[in-house]
Parts: sequence; structure tokens; C-alpha cells
Amino acid sequence: MAKGDCIVVRYADDLVVGFESRAEAERFLEEFRERLAKFGLELHAEKTRLIEFGRFAVQNRKQRGKGKPETFTFSRLHTLLWEALEGWSLHRVA
Repeated sequence: MAKGDCIVVRYADDLVVGFESRAEAERFLEEFRERLAKFGLELHAEKTRLIEFGRFAVQNRKQRGKGKPETFTFSRLHTLLWEALEGWSLHRVA
């Protein structure tokens, strides 16, 4: 169970999970990998990653001396997700 708000968006065989905190996203990723392994499954290494996301991502990364946040395309719903999930940390699982 996540602490704070969580959102799950699924389309076909793709999944995006958003969390308020990076710590919760990291915990989910670890536990999800363990759960899949029990069934002999694994996440696609090139498609699975944690990204900083939301209206403060650019500002927060700039303060830490980092570049622009990563972007991603999610089953042609990219623009919709940017609008609907603004303020969330996202994790894409494929």
C-alpha cells in the first residue's frame, strides 16, 4: 500500500504508476519486480524507469543542477497524461 496519493494508468500492455514521492515509486518498483519474478516474468529493462514528473520537476531539477526532466510516449496518450497527471512522479512499466 502506498503512502500518499497514487495513480495507475493502464493501456493495452503498458502501465504507468504515479506516486507523490520517489521513495514510494522505488519501493513499488522493487516489490513489483519481486512479484513478477514469482511467475517467471520480468520488466523490460529498456522501457522501465523512474522519471521525475510534474509542474515542479523542471524547477526542482534546476535547483539540483540537473537538466530537463525525461519525457516518454505512452501508447499515444503522451499529451493526455501530461495534462491529467501533472504533479505526479511517474513510473512506466512495459
